[in-house]
Amino acid sequence: MGYPSHGDFAIATALNKVLEVDARLSHESVKPDIIIGADTVVSLDGRVFGKPRDEEEAFKHLQALSGQQHTVFTGVVVKTPTNISKFYERTKVFMAKMDQRTIQAYIATKEPMDKAGAYGIQGFGGSIIEKIDGDYFTVMGLPLHSLCKHLLNLLK
Repeated sequence: MGYPSHGDFAIATALNKVLEVDARLSHESVKPDIIIGADTVVSLDGRVFGKPRDEEEAFKHLQALSGQQHTVFTGVVVKTPTNISKFYERTKVFMAKMDQRTIQAYIATKEPMDKAGAYGIQGFGGSIIEKIDGDYFTVMGLPLHSLCKHLLNLLK
């Protein structure tokens, strides 16, 4: 992986998003006061699950996560004209045990295809989550409370 933690990996990918947006907007006459980027990864036993490339990979992700406790990391990067700040949050997720038919039915909704770990807690994927230990919004992909606290600190 090449990063100290999965959270640092999520920060690095979020930073890439922010820098891409900043580069695209650099030619505009009015520059943004703030750019916020976030990225989420799922971790199980040291393995990172990003967004699946296809339905076959989505099936493999969900099969591996089925019945398991795993950790979701969301990295956030905030760029102002004078500063770049970064943080990440983590939440433990307890996924229900699913049979092959349930996994295939969920994949048929197409919801897993653009989600880290191949599930979205805010959609149909919420039905396969038994419980979480941590912040719901971290699993969704933007730890809202932490971001608001971070932004307030930047204003001080």
